[in-house]
Amino acid sequence: MLGRDRTATEKREKSVADTFEISDAPKKRRTPRYLALLFILFPLIFVGVGGYMLLDAIRFSGVAVGAVGTVVDVDVHSDSDGTTYTPIFRYTDQDGRDHQAPTHISSSGYDYSIGSQEWILYDPGAPNDEVRIDGVFSLWGLPVIFTSVGLMVFFGFAFGFRKLRRNHA
Repeated sequence: MLGRDRTATEKREKSVADTFEISDAPKKRRTPRYLALLFILFPLIFVGVGGYMLLDAIRFSGVAVGAVGTVVDVDVHSDSDGTTYTPIFRYTDQDGRDHQAPTHISSSGYDYSIGSQEWILYDPGAPNDEVRIDGVFSLWGLPVIFTSVGLMVFFGFAFGFRKLRRNHA
C-alpha cells in the first residue's frame, strides 16, 4: 500500500511539474523585447543625429567663406535648465556687404566679450542665418561626439548581448 501511495504521489507531482513547466534544469533568461528595442533605438538615434550633423558640417565646410567677425551682441537665454549665451557677430562678406548673424551653437560658458574679434565662417548663400567660429570643435565636435557615442553604445550592447547569449546557451 505504501508503494502505491508513492507512485500516485510521484505521478501527481510529475503532472503538476509538466503543467507548470517546473524543471530542475536552469531556464534560459530572455531579454524583454522592449528592453532590446531600447538598447537598439537609443544608440541608433545618437548615430542618426550625429550623422545628420556630420553631413551638415561637410556641406557647410564645402561652401563656407572666412571673415573676421566682431561680437556686437550676446543673446542670453535662461530657463529651468540654466542660462546659455549666443554671441552675435558683425562681419563684412567677400563682396563688401555688412552682415550680422549668431553662432550656430549656444553655450553655458561665455568666452566672447562685446568688441572681441574672431575668425568666423559663413555660408555666402545665407549670410544672415548663422556663422561658425573657425575651429575644429566648432565645426566637427558635436557631430563626432554624437556619432561616436552612438556607435560605441550600439557595439557595446551588441557585444554584451552576444556574450550573454553564449553564457546562457
